[in-house]
Amino acid sequence: MNFPDLTFLASTGGGGISRAADVDRVVSGGGMLTDVAWLRVATTAWLAQAEDGDFITRMLSNPLILPVGLLLIFYLTFIAPERRRRAEEAKMMASLKKNDRVVTVGGIHGTVVATAADSDVVTLRVDESSNTRLKVNRSAIAKITTPPKDKEKESKTKEPASGSD
Repeated sequence: MNFPDLTFLASTGGGGISRAADVDRVVSGGGMLTDVAWLRVATTAWLAQAEDGDFITRMLSNPLILPVGLLLIFYLTFIAPERRRRAEEAKMMASLKKNDRVVTVGGIHGTVVATAADSDVVTLRVDESSNTRLKVNRSAIAKITTPPKDKEKESKTKEPASGSD
């Protein structure tokens, strides 16, 4: 069907509405518009209004700004911290060595007696006097409680100040 009010659309290859005045001309002409024509008129009018504004107005009128913003917030809130935590945990598990004091996820404190880089099992000594040993999964170790060597040396070299006031 060819509507007389929309003839300029056909003559310009379908992109004839470029300003709000063209939209007014189509709507005020009294011609019947199909659903597709209304969609085209509304979309083109919206784009024409966005072209009239500055860069910020065009960016904020973009319908994709909300989903992209929500995905960015979701990534920064949930995914990035979880990746960081997993990387730190993997680094801790890789640095696990003999004589490290550790705490398991069950709250058991012990000292690493044996560990192999290719093994998932770590042997812990949990009692100094009776030499009680437990084998636990490497993933069951929550944290290493051995202080770093620098702090250990500092605490040995610093002596408490005498109370002679």
